[in-house]
Amino acid sequence: MLRLRFGSATAFDHRPLVVPSRTHWVLLFLLLGTAVVLWAFLYPEPSDIRIRNDTGVPLTLVRINGIDYGDVAAGATTGYLKHQHAHECTSFTLYVDGVPARDSANCIGPPLSPGKFTYVLSLPDPHYPNRVLVRMRRD
Repeated sequence: MLRLRFGSATAFDHRPLVVPSRTHWVLLFLLLGTAVVLWAFLYPEPSDIRIRNDTGVPLTLVRINGIDYGDVAAGATTGYLKHQHAHECTSFTLYVDGVPARDSANCIGPPLSPGKFTYVLSLPDPHYPNRVLVRMRRD
């Protein structure tokens, strides 16, 4: 038999097979269980979100939380699109009569539970089309 030497040990040293004890199996089971629970908590099911345009004017290039909704006619409601999380506040970019409106809401707090939501867009003051108000409604 060919033996290779690396220092004082050989490449074919025989070591006894060690079988994990019951304690090791219990610890492994607890570790895997904890990982599954944490994964479910950190990555909840996605939410379905749609947009309703209550501004009275058409909105173009609507983007909510990084998801493109395209153009939304006055009074129209879009279909639902999947979002990783739904928050009571949102980040958006859009155009009102060609005027850019943008909001970068810093949402502090946990996301809402999964479900269906509608973000209702409105203009609190028609003289300032770049000030869009967003209200969240659970469907």
